[in-house]
Amino acid sequence: MHLGDPDPLGLATTLGYLMAAFGCVCASLSGRRVGERRQSLFWLTLALLYLLLGINKQADLQILLTERLRAWALADGWYQQRRDYQLFASVTVAVVVIGSLLTVAFLIRKWPRSCGFALVAGGMQLGYIVMRLISFHYMDAWFQTTAGDFKVWKYMELGGTILCLVAALSYSLSHLASPRHPRPNKRFPMNNQPHRDRNGSSER
Repeated sequence: MHLGDPDPLGLATTLGYLMAAFGCVCASLSGRRVGERRQSLFWLTLALLYLLLGINKQADLQILLTERLRAWALADGWYQQRRDYQLFASVTVAVVVIGSLLTVAFLIRKWPRSCGFALVAGGMQLGYIVMRLISFHYMDAWFQTTAGDFKVWKYMELGGTILCLVAALSYSLSHLASPRHPRPNKRFPMNNQPHRDRNGSSER
């Protein structure tokens, strides 16, 4: 059993994952700087996802888990019926992933478009990893389709990573000129209140 992906395209994809994670961290800091805490958390979550995907790209944890599941199926005697379990698992995963993406897309519908593109990219990457884990034989054959040296599934994976990186950079650049959001004074909360003069008008 071969683990890892040491070929040049695999290493480039791993580097892409790490760069996307770094870009998402920068976007998270940009959102936090202007007071967009929910958007900052969104980008931070994506950064964690891409960091884990970068580690998994070389560790191939899904292959180890697949082998464990195959050994379990053989030991319990339901390996011959594995297609039924795979079909149920694929439908369940598809419903959960699509439902989650639609829910998040609805929640962030008023956010910058770059957040939407990053969500699409993250959904592509997550769906790819999960479907590879399920390991349908006909899906494996499609993922490994080649035209000469062109490997479809590898370029799909790299393309989603680039999309997320571009979206993160776009978000960060769009907030460069935004004014810094003032932080509340937790030690002296009275300083956060506007000062009122004798006429009752407020002053900062």
